[in-house]
Amino acid sequence: SSTADLLRKVPQVLSFGGNEGRAGGAGFQGDVVNVSYANSPNLRGLGTAATLSLVNGHRTPAVGPNSDIFEPDTVPSIALSQIQIVADGASAIYGSDAVTGVMNYIMREPFDGAQVSGRVGFADDRMDWKAAVMLGKTWDTGGIMVAYEHIDREALSASDRPKLYNDDFSEYGGDGLSLATAPGNI
Repeated sequence: SSTADLLRKVPQVLSFGGNEGRAGGAGFQGDVVNVSYANSPNLRGLGTAATLSLVNGHRTPAVGPNSDIFEPDTVPSIALSQIQIVADGASAIYGSDAVTGVMNYIMREPFDGAQVSGRVGFADDRMDWKAAVMLGKTWDTGGIMVAYEHIDREALSASDRPKLYNDDFSEYGGDGLSLATAPGNI
């Protein structure tokens, strides 16, 4: 549904540092630096700062506490034509910020007209939706394209899925109470 969700399908993208799905976990590689919870891609496991991001072949402005990461969701998926990925060291060409590789986000060409898309997904006690719009205008010497995308995901609480998140293992032959709970069981 988003550019980061698209990149999650690429086998070489190991993680995205800290993000909404991993809030509170600073023990993962790259999360200590990524305190802004940006979805910066981590190619081949060397951290989010070792992957260079380009838009149409040009370097992107860096964000984050150390100004060394790129948030792919700043590029609306409706405006993307393709993403070119070099999942190999490219530091000889681009410098030390391309040690693990390069991701080049290729934008669609400007067009005359408008495009609107939407998506809704839901399950018990949870819903998410996406709305995107893109407007374009071309003329003899060039063109312009403006795109906007909004995604809203409701949080899924453990209490919404009690059979999945339960410390009572007695029906499976285990203990009725877990010994490692916080707060402790009495």
